[in-house]
Amino acid sequence: PGRMDCTPEGLDLRFVDFNQDSSRLSVGLQGGFQMYGCQPFTRLFHRDGKGSGIVQMLFNTSLVAHVGSGDGAGTSQRCLQVLNTKRDKEIIRMNYNTRVLSVRLNRQRLVVALESTIYIYDITTMHLVHVVGPTPPNPRGVIALASGHVPGVVPSTPAGQNNMHNLLAYPGSDTAGEVYIYDVLSLRAVTIIQAHNAPISCLAFSPRGDRLATASDKGTVIRVFATPSGEKLFEFRRGLKTNAAICSMAFSVDGDFLAVSSDKQTVHVFKLEAVVPEDAAAGGDPATATWGSYLASGLSSAASQLLPTSVTEMWTQARSFAHLSLPSAGHRSVVSIVKPMSAKPGDADAGVVDADGDGPIIQIVTSEGYFYRYRMDEEAGGECTMLSHHRIELAPADGASSEPEEAEVLTSTAQEKEVKHATEPAEEED
Repeated sequence: PGRMDCTPEGLDLRFVDFNQDSSRLSVGLQGGFQMYGCQPFTRLFHRDGKGSGIVQMLFNTSLVAHVGSGDGAGTSQRCLQVLNTKRDKEIIRMNYNTRVLSVRLNRQRLVVALESTIYIYDITTMHLVHVVGPTPPNPRGVIALASGHVPGVVPSTPAGQNNMHNLLAYPGSDTAGEVYIYDVLSLRAVTIIQAHNAPISCLAFSPRGDRLATASDKGTVIRVFATPSGEKLFEFRRGLKTNAAICSMAFSVDGDFLAVSSDKQTVHVFKLEAVVPEDAAAGGDPATATWGSYLASGLSSAASQLLPTSVTEMWTQARSFAHLSLPSAGHRSVVSIVKPMSAKPGDADAGVVDADGDGPIIQIVTSEGYFYRYRMDEEAGGECTMLSHHRIELAPADGASSEPEEAEVLTSTAQEKEVKHATEPAEEED
């Protein structure tokens, strides 16, 4: 998710992505970057200047990782800037030999992916702690980092460490669907998952890092694995007729739902619930068994014995629980799914506050520059209901922030102080 590389209707949109709790949206443009609050949809920060190819936020703090979209000294795709937008200051600048393809952050790590190398930094000090590589060629920079966003749980505490996994996932091959899982805290390889036959196109962790969603270049089958064990938990079919380019996948904060967007007009939401074993449904309690369960069990058993493996898998793959159709087709999109919650004053991870009632909200931003919010029926599923849509602002506003101060060589202590200041809850600046 993120890179758009398109110019719809004069809006040179280079990058979009949600922050770790989906309460904010970062936008990279030909002439700068912007930050928006999702509910209500409000521009919170903007900087006019040079092209922005990657703009990643750390929750709703002022810490932003920025990569340019050009080749010049100020817009290089080989340069990562870590910025404090509240103080309009550059904390550190890191240059690489090749193009930066992806950047991911959580409260403990900053991860930078090049085509064949992954750099892991301690986000509190910005010190490089490990280099993974050379990795198999990864020209699209496909990686996933567990966000650690679990309301009420602090990742750095013993309770947080016991309840989540600080994991990184990246493709283990450029010709097959292998996925490597790496622990970015203990700095060790965890496992290899044989996820698909075709090369990996998209990866996403649940906030706790205990589930990993995978998609391949074909884009028809979505799989969910337990991590760190690598056990396959769910298998979903996005479609039968055509392949699709999966643009993004996102879990709800509780891990109960998975939203998937592609280059098609439909966004799918899958429900991650345990399937009742066949023997429990057909041969367990007669009072709870139904004719449908007997029929499904019999057909599934017959299919497994008579049909080829690929056809049997297609028969048993679950379809989407809910879906929505975007107003226009042919555009890339990035999706998130949130459950409304009440904000607490000063809470950096307060989430999305919603006034439209109960039920999960599907948020989508498209490459044509529109932001949509849909309501999903958590019990019945089906077609989602559009709540609102907004246009990303095209023209710079008066008083827009200029380029940050030119980087001075900060000592390690000064860098740590600047990071600490930047990771305090951000104020609305627009």
